[in-house]
Amino acid sequence: MKKRSSVVPALTAVLSLLLCSCTPAEKTSETFALDTICTQQVIGINADAAVSEVNENLTRITRELSMNEGSYVYAANHSAPEPAAVSDEAARLIAEALRYADETDGAFDPAIGAISTLWDITGSPRVPSDDEIADALPFTDYHNVTVSGNAVTIAKKGTLLDLGGIAKGYAADLAVQIYQKYGVGSAILNLGGNVCVYGKKTDGSDFRIGLRDPLGAENEYAAIISVSNTSVVTSGVYERFFESGGKTYHHLFDPKTGRPADNGLLAVTVVCESSAKADALSTALFVMGLEKGLVFAEHEDGVEAVFITDDRYVYVTSGLEDNIRITDEAYTLKS
Repeated sequence: MKKRSSVVPALTAVLSLLLCSCTPAEKTSETFALDTICTQQVIGINADAAVSEVNENLTRITRELSMNEGSYVYAANHSAPEPAAVSDEAARLIAEALRYADETDGAFDPAIGAISTLWDITGSPRVPSDDEIADALPFTDYHNVTVSGNAVTIAKKGTLLDLGGIAKGYAADLAVQIYQKYGVGSAILNLGGNVCVYGKKTDGSDFRIGLRDPLGAENEYAAIISVSNTSVVTSGVYERFFESGGKTYHHLFDPKTGRPADNGLLAVTVVCESSAKADALSTALFVMGLEKGLVFAEHEDGVEAVFITDDRYVYVTSGLEDNIRITDEAYTLKS
């Protein structure tokens, strides 16, 4: 078995912050948290303090909201079927994840843990047997999870919460609050596929964010979108995957089949002010597939999306048509 995994972001800021002599201060940072490389580039008189507090939050969220032992998620998973007491923050995020699961009819499912653990793509990946997947599917159901105040109850023991599909987005939303608190002028936060741009570039123009070519190298892009004050989150087959028996298996599981979604999509990018919502919906839209996902995104207020298919077509929602430019002639923009 050949394993390959990349923590290189699915999105890369093509143009970063443009600095000039009147810029108060610039601070850049790179740290490892949330199972990925996290980078910040911040401009403002309190840039140092803002970057430091964001990094502290990334570490804390990793500790408290991952599936690792000692986290609130671990406590809920291992208390079933009895309720587990969690922090206000954990309760709110789990409730938010359950709401997105409802809205997407389970295409995004925070109770995917029985399946994600079985495949273990970020650890010791393997292809489970049909029987193993069949045994895990009854436990892959967000309806087994309820939140009441600070109590999280998993009614069916064996059901496992996995907030990996929303935690990075939540961390980015907290970062925006911190940038606001310190009066930061502009910033780019990149959490490995989750890019948050705060404000505009120092010349007043939008940031330009590159959408990686799913079939190319890490620094090759299929398109560029122009955005400001928003989050750009991509779910792609190239982010975390492994190869076995000549076939590639990625980490975007369909909760209904327990297998990597196989519907002709290579990547889905969601643009939304809420990074947590963009995070959850990028997974959900990928699982839904092009036709259903495009309709869902088109009718969701405050949400725009880009779909890249395995035949190199790029589909976008109407609100992005004037803000996207194809940069690789192998790809064709479809209206």
